[in-house]
Amino acid sequence: MSWTDGPNVAQVDDVATRFKGAYFDGSIDYKGSVYHMMGGQQVRFGADYVNTRRDHSPEAIERAIDTVFRRLRGNFRDAGIARPTVDDFTHGRLWNVQLMSGGRDSVQAEIDNVLWKHSDRLKVAKSPTAGSVFVTHDDGYSRTNGAGMSAVAAH
Repeated sequence: MSWTDGPNVAQVDDVATRFKGAYFDGSIDYKGSVYHMMGGQQVRFGADYVNTRRDHSPEAIERAIDTVFRRLRGNFRDAGIARPTVDDFTHGRLWNVQLMSGGRDSVQAEIDNVLWKHSDRLKVAKSPTAGSVFVTHDDGYSRTNGAGMSAVAAH
């Protein structure tokens, strides 16, 4: 599932990943089943995996660049680096642009971090549908034969 701007990935994943019908244990190359109930009924979701991807409009990128440039204006000035453009960001030209020594993030990563965290929702409304879904169990195979993964908390 993909979208542009709007809520951040964590906000969407909180709802969307409840509908995953499987888990994957890479240590044994195994796809296991996850079992759910919804509204008191056992259900099987058609999608084994739910993947999310958030895209950013040029306007959102521009706002993120503004945020980074305002916050680090002195660093840009001291390094003799001009304010980045949306084109610089979308073409990946800022990955090797460092403002400080000592392992700090690149300018590209600084802008990415602002985009990643930003949301147009201060508070996400609870989904009645997602709230009625819960995992009852998984097939248990990974716990006995693999890396010990579980779709539910093992106590």
